Amino acid sequence: MGYDSAKASQAAGRVMELETAIAKASVNGKIHVTRSRIITKISFKQLTESTPNLDWAAFIEAAGLRNVDTVVVGQPEFLTAINDYLKTFSLDDWKNYLRFHLVRGLARYMDDKTYLESFSFYSTTLRGIKEPKPRWKRVVEQTMPRSVN
Repeated sequence: MGYDSAKASQAAGRVMELETAIAKASVNGKIHVTRSRIITKISFKQLTESTPNLDWAAFIEAAGLRNVDTVVVGQPEFLTAINDYLKTFSLDDWKNYLRFHLVRGLARYMDDKTYLESFSFYSTTLRGIKEPKPRWKRVVEQTMPRSVN
């Protein structure tokens, strides 16, 4: 992301801390949680009051919604945690988190070095895939329509 090694290391550590905090706030799939605890219908006013650091009015407007009075919230505890993390973690931490996910998500479209670095971890280390497909095959796959099941 254009950082020197010291700044990159520091940013990576903070991104890892933020990722860990977000993961801890998420509902663990192995723990049985009742449906009513995961999904809750609340008023829009309750949502904005319980998460004052999240600008829901701007979100609703950007989404093109009008006259929202109630919402269905999945994992309300998660939203409360994210609301707190917006103050716990600095703006630079959030920017680095978002930059990381942007680069990670677009790595296959970037230069070979970035692509191979991403492939090495996400495909080889995590999934055991030994080598990437040739670039021409990856390009053709991106241009082919995906079948709808």
